[in-house]
Amino acid sequence: AWISFCGMLSLIMLMSACTPKVQPSSAPPQAPSQPSATTSGWDKVVAAAKTEGKVVVYTTYGAPPWQEAVTKIMKEKNGIQMQFLVSGGAANFEKIITEARAGQVVGDILEGGYIPETKSYAQPFEPPELGVAPQDVWAVSPRFRDPAMGLITMQFASAMGPTVMNTERVKPQEEPKSYLDLLDPKWKGQMSFHDPTISGVGGGIFSWLSQLYPDYWQKMAKQDIKIVRDYAEGPRRVATGEDAIALGIDISFIRRYIEQGAPVKFVIPKEGVYTAPGGMFIVKNAPHANAAKVFINFMLTQEGQGTSQLMGRLPIRKDVKVTEALPEFQRLADATPKTLMTNEARDFMAKQLADRVAADVFGLGK
Repeated sequence: AWISFCGMLSLIMLMSACTPKVQPSSAPPQAPSQPSATTSGWDKVVAAAKTEGKVVVYTTYGAPPWQEAVTKIMKEKNGIQMQFLVSGGAANFEKIITEARAGQVVGDILEGGYIPETKSYAQPFEPPELGVAPQDVWAVSPRFRDPAMGLITMQFASAMGPTVMNTERVKPQEEPKSYLDLLDPKWKGQMSFHDPTISGVGGGIFSWLSQLYPDYWQKMAKQDIKIVRDYAEGPRRVATGEDAIALGIDISFIRRYIEQGAPVKFVIPKEGVYTAPGGMFIVKNAPHANAAKVFINFMLTQEGQGTSQLMGRLPIRKDVKVTEALPEFQRLADATPKTLMTNEARDFMAKQLADRVAADVFGLGK
């Protein structure tokens, strides 16, 4: 029913709200910082973490390279085994709520976009790294690192909004310069888009472009755009030439095709891209709370921030250079992010969704 569709998109709006600008720099690397042994009894936390020996992470990122990298590091450094359970942001949040109400908490960490309501389910934690690293090393506002909120809402940033195209199907002179160019009838039936009713990239772009161009999706619905629910499906369709263009692409799923030499490339329209916050918090009454603290603190270190790029995310530390191994990813980092998803924009979009973007858009709410 449309009511559930609207409700889902309202949650997506919350997850996409308050997006800070993130501009990775090429500042020279510094030696990896380490928490002081006197920082809030950190040695005791690490010792307890090794005894617990495990962390269960509810995550939206199913990027094997990142999971493999942090699993190896955590095992070698702290004897901690990582377990990642991948699902959509809203589904993961629902798991946390259900487990809390049942008094049977399984997940230790929830990773995903910023959802204000999560504070009720979060265990307050101030990572030592926030006090060890120089304050000018952070590329995000201090309010996204406020331990008083009970969570660290910004561990990395997602660059959303780039269009991905197949270079064998889209000629250089045809490359879209604006998102409005995708409304050209010549692209009818040749594009895919990640289902905006699922919290994630598709929902974020749906919201952002709806504010830029209020009637955008009503027009796009006439383009016979294919709606895909699997994050891997859109990239696969473009890489194999089934589609010419894809929106709502998770960078971590397209990078392997680029590395393999597939005929795909990012196009950054004149409107730019926008950054969405990605964060992690420790679940209240987590069974492996100390191990969860060690992992979250690691993700804020220079080494941990370096691994964030393996899932197609931008580091939030200025002393972490965006990888040169993937030029297309560097282009995204260099683009000027558009951060339109403020609270006011979210409220505006909620009204637009309720009043104007009903079941006629893609027919998803029917």
